[in-house]
Amino acid sequence: MTADDLLQLFDSQVRLHDRDAAPGFVVDRDGPVHRTYPPDAGERGAMVECPGSLGDDPDRWVARQVEFSSERGQVVEWKTYGYDQPDSRPILIGLGMHAVADTRPYLLDPSLVAAEPGSRTP
Repeated sequence: MTADDLLQLFDSQVRLHDRDAAPGFVVDRDGPVHRTYPPDAGERGAMVECPGSLGDDPDRWVARQVEFSSERGQVVEWKTYGYDQPDSRPILIGLGMHAVADTRPYLLDPSLVAAEPGSRTP
């Protein structure tokens, strides 16, 4: 399994299904953008991401999410990944957002996991 295969699997099994949404949170879409947020704007945990492409006008989609969150008066995390295309980070920063921390998914090919605890695969 290649790194690209693992990323595709990650996208299809995790990113595209909003499996990290807390119970009771609203999960919706605005074009290519996935939004997950609590019904009460005062609660924490609102998240936006785009696990595909922002298309030909990424500025439009980012601006719409900034407007949506601002109207709700809600702090929001926009989750980006280094392999997202186009890279939305410069747009986000240009609209006043700031990076809190860089995170990376570490993906493991299950065929490389040892069958017995403490044993190693070649």
